[in-house]
Amino acid sequence: MHLVLQFDPACVEAWSDQEVAERWNRLFPQAKMNEAQQAARINAWLARDGKIANMRERLASVSESLVGRSTRSARCKYKRRRATSDRVQRRSSSGMNEAAVCSR
Repeated sequence: MHLVLQFDPACVEAWSDQEVAERWNRLFPQAKMNEAQQAARINAWLARDGKIANMRERLASVSESLVGRSTRSARCKYKRRRATSDRVQRRSSSGMNEAAVCSR
């Protein structure tokens, strides 16, 4: 599956500080936080000098991050697939039943 993103960093600049914090919270949620805890988390970010500017900058470059992440994921899947294939071949050549090896 491929995902095509159209990204406009200038759009991020138009967001309010509140919107930046809310989007960041949706992108990187904390497990098991209720709405009040999420609101407190957002308010804490808004109170910290430079925090929203940092989030805004990172959200503006999220496309670069996604490309890097997908590339690393593809490499990892390739390595796993290759390692599994090598393991199956080693076991097959050692006389094990190939169907039993592949049934994991």
